[in-house]
Amino acid sequence: ADSVVHLLMDFLSGPGALDVVLFVREIVETYENLRDPVLTKLIDSFQDIQDPNVYRVALWILGEYALDSGKGPDAIEVIYECLGPVPFSKKKAPKEEDEEAAEEEKVKEAKTS
Repeated sequence: ADSVVHLLMDFLSGPGALDVVLFVREIVETYENLRDPVLTKLIDSFQDIQDPNVYRVALWILGEYALDSGKGPDAIEVIYECLGPVPFSKKKAPKEEDEEAAEEEKVKEAKTS
């Protein structure tokens, strides 16, 4: 089973990646003896993930099991490398911020008039 899971995890970036990561989640939940090698492979494969839904499940797996297996620091490092610093949101350009502030000012003026 261990070799099959490792082989499947090579497909985390292709079509069917969501099915693969959901299967990996079931394996990690069911077979405690496979958690450590599967988590190691998931951490190694994390940068290959492209689908947001696959990221979501992979993040859940790492969050649920990485600390218990001693892989917490490795998991945090790879998450930070792949996704960047928190918050995981797109920064607004200064022009967008100025436009948003001007719009808010117009709304405030309209309410007071």
